[in-house]
Amino acid sequence: MINKLKYLEENDDESLMRRAKLLLLFLIQTFVYSYDINLDGEAPLSGCISNGAENTFLCKGSNGDEFFVKETGWEYVAFKRSKDGKYEPKEVYEIYDNGGETVYVKNVTRADLMAPMPSVGYYYKGDMANFAHGLSDIHRRLFAYEEEENKVTETDKEIFDFVESVKKEYEQRRKHFDAQMNSSRLKVELESGESLTCRRDLKSVNCSLLDCGKDDKGNKVLLLKDRYGQSSYFESFSFNQSGISKTGSRIKGIYGANGQALLERNGELFQGLTFKPNMLVPGRYNKNPELFAGLTNFSSANMLMSEFDMCSPKMGDLMDKTISEAHDDLKNAEMVQLIELTNGMIESNFINLESLPGHACVQNGVYYSPESYQKLKEIGRSSRKTISMKKAQEIFDKARARNDIAWDYTFDGCYARAHLMARMFEEEGIHVDKAWLRGTLQIPGEDMTKTWGYHVAPVVYVEDEKGKVQEMIIDPSVSQKPLTPKEWSALMEVDFDDSQRVAYPTPTNTAVFGKTSYAVTSSEPYWPDLDTRLTEEMKMRMAADTMERYKTGMDPWGQEWMQWEEM
Repeated sequence: MINKLKYLEENDDESLMRRAKLLLLFLIQTFVYSYDINLDGEAPLSGCISNGAENTFLCKGSNGDEFFVKETGWEYVAFKRSKDGKYEPKEVYEIYDNGGETVYVKNVTRADLMAPMPSVGYYYKGDMANFAHGLSDIHRRLFAYEEEENKVTETDKEIFDFVESVKKEYEQRRKHFDAQMNSSRLKVELESGESLTCRRDLKSVNCSLLDCGKDDKGNKVLLLKDRYGQSSYFESFSFNQSGISKTGSRIKGIYGANGQALLERNGELFQGLTFKPNMLVPGRYNKNPELFAGLTNFSSANMLMSEFDMCSPKMGDLMDKTISEAHDDLKNAEMVQLIELTNGMIESNFINLESLPGHACVQNGVYYSPESYQKLKEIGRSSRKTISMKKAQEIFDKARARNDIAWDYTFDGCYARAHLMARMFEEEGIHVDKAWLRGTLQIPGEDMTKTWGYHVAPVVYVEDEKGKVQEMIIDPSVSQKPLTPKEWSALMEVDFDDSQRVAYPTPTNTAVFGKTSYAVTSSEPYWPDLDTRLTEEMKMRMAADTMERYKTGMDPWGQEWMQWEEM
């Protein structure tokens, strides 16, 4: 009897244990984790679901929008499908599970912090452009080349159904736009308002050129557009007997037979810009500034040459001549310096004479907006108090001895070094200005692939025994003694005699025209463009913070360089 009771007790314990295990297993299988996700430009998302591996997520916004997030190697990529059917890529910042545990946090680099202001969209708009920049790009990044083990399976039914619907929609749209681009005729509209019909030779399968006939000025118009519905790029060419036409109007948009707006240039991109693209090219190209950029850029020019060559040797010769003419125009362009004040920033560029604004005034060959001229007068240089060469070397050595300045970090920071030195010299009663050199500048001591876009250093005025005054630049980051502007420039592989003496700010597009520009200012400007909103306290704090960061021993040409290269 006792043995029987003991057996029953043991049996009951085992039964309870089995029941507990089954209950726990059931709870694990039926409990669904939810996740909180933060995306760029969106309200925080909660209640997101995921697959078991936590590498794929699906969220629903409060207004019906859907968000898909997927791991792609070292980061997570996301997109939004709005309730009206539009697709938009999104940056993923953070992912947390419902217990508050971190799944992912984006690594913020300097490239992120220094990113340009958000643009108003892509260079092209229209239904096909929206597809190319939205759904097609998303499909390429997330689904086109995914490994079998990373694919969403039917086990995660809700996520699987969503992904399948995206893939199906992609195929439908791709076929539609491919058919449009492979038709023998495309309707286009010129920026002049004139409409033309462009004809594609379907027998020449490798040729992407369409003949649009002549515009109302007698110019021959060509359209370059490949046959793929996933590509938004197109370009137009307007020729007359002498080559690129100065009077020709470029193609504004491409339209389907039913009037559907497939591709249009997005003019909104340049609204509000002080220096618009048509100002920054030789006058001959001001009706199609992007074409000039393409003809003078090595990679783009090679692409255009290849496209024309595939149509016929004659077309290849025409493009070869056009590229050669563009380089001649680049070399011989008559451009003038314009200085403008916009949103607290004084900026400068070389522009063509045809684009000079009516409000510009001129002094010594430099054109100014009245506001920029007045502001620059306020920071103009005072009388140049001179020192001896011995004193110049003395302050050079004192500056070089400072251990709070990152002298060996040549990658960046010249603006901070220059400002800290200038204030140090001024405390000794020495008159200090700043010398600015802009162009393609070889960084001293580095290989030919490492260049600066500009460089700045303090300049003092040395008077010799005969009373001759010479600008001497104090730059311990590249030399062991004060240098003349000519010597200083030579360290950066620049012939100072060929440099153009300009007004500050030095033109941003100096290097585009193969030039080097040089300017001298008071010690007030901190950046190569004048930010009128900066106080002296802000400049000193920024300079000190920059030097502290650069003295940490980081490899300037390692990860830091790659982050800047991404910008």
